[in-house]
Amino acid sequence: MTKTLLSPAPFNWPQLLVLAAAGFVSVTTELLPVGLLTLISNEFEVSEVGAGLLVAAYSVIVVFTVIPLSRLTSRVPRRRLMVATLIAFLVGTLVLVAAPNFQIALFGRLISGAAHGMLWSVLAPYVSRIVPTKDVTKGLAVMFSGSTLGLAAGTPLGTSLGQLLGWRFAFVVLAGATAVAAILVRCMLPEIPGATPGAHASPLLTALRMPCVMPQLTAWTLQVAAHFGLMTYISSFFAGRGLLPAVTATALSALGLAALAGIWIAGVTAHRLNKPALIISCVMMAACYIALSVGRLDSLWAIILVTIWGTAQSASNVFNQTAVLAFSGPNAEAVNSMVVVAIQIGITAGSIFGGAAVQALGVEQLPLALLVLLTGSLILVVRAHGFQIARNR
Repeated sequence: MTKTLLSPAPFNWPQLLVLAAAGFVSVTTELLPVGLLTLISNEFEVSEVGAGLLVAAYSVIVVFTVIPLSRLTSRVPRRRLMVATLIAFLVGTLVLVAAPNFQIALFGRLISGAAHGMLWSVLAPYVSRIVPTKDVTKGLAVMFSGSTLGLAAGTPLGTSLGQLLGWRFAFVVLAGATAVAAILVRCMLPEIPGATPGAHASPLLTALRMPCVMPQLTAWTLQVAAHFGLMTYISSFFAGRGLLPAVTATALSALGLAALAGIWIAGVTAHRLNKPALIISCVMMAACYIALSVGRLDSLWAIILVTIWGTAQSASNVFNQTAVLAFSGPNAEAVNSMVVVAIQIGITAGSIFGGAAVQALGVEQLPLALLVLLTGSLILVVRAHGFQIARNR
């Protein structure tokens, strides 16, 4: 008989590491085609721009499916739903591996994209249900470490494997990892019930009408946009500041390691310090952007600033997620589907805003232009937490 979790148990590292593994698989699935686009485009005889649809379509399907799928599956027990999403990842990856043409490959990516949105709408609320309230931030940090490792290790390793043994083989290995993650979820995580039949018909609308939720979601979106606005053009920015291409590669490696450090810092930060920590992380990002644009920029100073920036940004993801869970209360799972949308919008908007800033002001002024987004984010964070304090009085 399946044991159903009715209240948070003590902090359980193995269960949280299983959630991290699911995050690792999802982010690696999302980004692995980036490093293998040339091989994929050559085999399917399409341009690299055309092959880029394997990445772009993935993001688009996340935005358009996560909310309706979340509502459709709101009553499904959470562990069962998570296993189903990982199986969907597996199916999508295997369709890509077996694809005889580009159209079938794209179809496989759409399956995985739909699964991605569903998985991330469940992961963070799952953490809040299986750990004590005082440990939610720490639990989220463990969970987010999986997605960070997917970016910093899973994607580069998969790319290297694909270049050595073929891109299809790399995705076969990823499919195996996905299957293992699904088995671990089924065997190691407790079952959590979905929404009850008597629950509010529109928990997402209910939560979004709360005075704290939308400001916090918008603030997070602006932070993501500021981050990816610079990330997209980091090579051009460093070149414009007179740095060698090797600096970009070193800086990106430092960014990945810094992300892990930021998650660790967020994990050991007391839950009651979430507001000041979120504000400090945003201010640190802004300070790094100013320092990158103002004054002399040599290789060492650039890498140091990128490291601080990456640490602050990854920590802010945990702090933002903690705030969203706290503000949305019993509607956390519904709101988290909106979190997935907000992050995807932030990634896209950041790239567009960054491109417009480069065209209008020049690449050297890009970090200063992105301060507009960080300033807006900071104002909204203060506003959201101000509403929460007033409501609790």
